Amino acid sequence: MRRLCIFVLQARTVPGRAFGLPLVTQILLLLVLGIMPAFAQSAPKRIYIAPDDHTDYFWSGDELQYRDAFLAMIDYYLDLADVTVDNPPEFQSRWNCDGSFWVWTYERNRTPAQFERLIGRVRDGHIRGSR
Repeated sequence: MRRLCIFVLQARTVPGRAFGLPLVTQILLLLVLGIMPAFAQSAPKRIYIAPDDHTDYFWSGDELQYRDAFLAMIDYYLDLADVTVDNPPEFQSRWNCDGSFWVWTYERNRTPAQFERLIGRVRDGHIRGSR
């Protein structure tokens, strides 16, 4: 870093500046202008942000607290999937359960109709239930 600073300071003292700009500034300006068309022609970059949760079982609660959290989160994301289902695909809700244990817990603590609703959302890709 020190060498770069010394080079820049020395470059500023070079006589014969074009357009009143130091030589280093001229070089950087030419590089930037030469690279800009490449950026303009490239496709836009997509960044996906995925909601997810990680279960450290018994780390911050007991079995009942974790069960209630699993059930509440799955219910929340099922409702969100219903609300966003008519949006374009990139604006629909998606949720990743932290493993099949969440689905197993949901099956044993919800009605068969509620469980079928979850399985329907797993099938249509709005919720993932195992990994």
